[in-house]
Amino acid sequence: MKWKTLIGLFLFAITLIVISFDDTTIFADDTVNQPLFTITIPKQLTIDADKCVEYQVCVHRNRTNAGTVTVIPDTEVVLSDSKGKADVTGQVAQDQTQFEFAADGADEQVTNGTVTANDLTAGDWTGAFNFKIDMQETKIGDDITLTSDNLAVYNISTSGDVVIPEYVTDTGGVKHKVTSINEYTFGGCSEVTSITIPKSVTSIGNCVVSDCDKLVSIIVDSENPVYDSRNNSNAIIETETNRLIQGCNTTVIPETVTTIGQYSFSYCNLLATISIPDSVKSIEKRAFDSCENLTSITIPDGVTSIDSDAFAWCSNLTSICIPNSVTHLGGYLFYNCTSLTSVTLPENIESIPGGTFDGCQSLASITIPNSVTSIGSDAFYGCKQLTSIDIPNSVTILGSFSIANCTGLTSTSIPDNITSIGERAFGSCTNLSSVTYKGNTYTNKTNIETVLAENNVALENVIFDNKIIFCI
Repeated sequence: MKWKTLIGLFLFAITLIVISFDDTTIFADDTVNQPLFTITIPKQLTIDADKCVEYQVCVHRNRTNAGTVTVIPDTEVVLSDSKGKADVTGQVAQDQTQFEFAADGADEQVTNGTVTANDLTAGDWTGAFNFKIDMQETKIGDDITLTSDNLAVYNISTSGDVVIPEYVTDTGGVKHKVTSINEYTFGGCSEVTSITIPKSVTSIGNCVVSDCDKLVSIIVDSENPVYDSRNNSNAIIETETNRLIQGCNTTVIPETVTTIGQYSFSYCNLLATISIPDSVKSIEKRAFDSCENLTSITIPDGVTSIDSDAFAWCSNLTSICIPNSVTHLGGYLFYNCTSLTSVTLPENIESIPGGTFDGCQSLASITIPNSVTSIGSDAFYGCKQLTSIDIPNSVTILGSFSIANCTGLTSTSIPDNITSIGERAFGSCTNLSSVTYKGNTYTNKTNIETVLAENNVALENVIFDNKIIFCI
């Protein structure tokens, strides 16, 4: 037992020496009775340009018989220069088995290398893997994502003219390449007037400059491979897809844009009007969400899809015309557009989705196209200025609360071909006095009574198949 104790103390002493004096040496994790084990290359290996460096990975103690040694670099090598290529090579001291790694650029992970160790025995000192790094290309730290949390760390301004650098240095002095900007990074930075994005950024989240009221300029480096700000548009556009992903109060949408991306103008509080070019085919969800000062907008013929909440909370939007080219409308499209008085719907849509006009308390009239077969839940909920609503006979489904809380509604008719009426479809229409149904496909008179009776204190009669079935 004494000799085992001495060997243990010896190995422990060597470990202390290695930790204290040589940060390029690491010992494998002490795992008992596992034929496979992992060696992790140290995170912070920094070398100068045009030089070589060697470091060791030592494997010892408590290993079972032969297995595969997998060497997995934890991070890419930190180099001090900005050009060239870094090649990592090495060999096993005992059996001379060769292997290679490659660190060939900022967006490439170092690949795994494997070495067969033939006679690994528990307690054996197997020697060292010796690695040599030759400078051909430089890697400056790990790629980073800018967020609102680390802006202060990197001393990037959140006011005035913001220029995002290609590289930043952390508090430990390590350089990092800026490759992405996370969602809401500059959200609410009301004093930002311009923002410049470097060529290194290849990923940008949603709403990176939302609620930046003074922002008047967005510039993307001309060498950026993924994004551009073409034609001085003051916008960020995905070059390959022609999708606008971020605009501001002064954006002029270029004629080449085909998609207005989700959240692209969300919370552009000072945006009063904007022209959408004929090239645009789709408007994604929440594209103009909470543009409080947007009063009007023209959607060109050629747009085929407008996704959910695209104009939600546009509290000063008064009117909008949706062209006949649109075949898809998302739910809650005009949610809480409290100043909206008139809307022209396309003739080819098959449904008015749930919540489309929910909270549009100023909407005085609406024409529902004969192509519509269903009106979703809450579709017209709270449209208090509606005095009448003409539901075409094409409609077969009225969703729950679909026309509820329309306190200005005095009369309506139920379409002849109705097959389903949801809970409280006309609930709390407190001035509704007359409802007429002349069809013969819907036979659930009890349901009609239940749907209409709740909180409709002014209701006097319901005409069902030319007969009054309910009266007060």
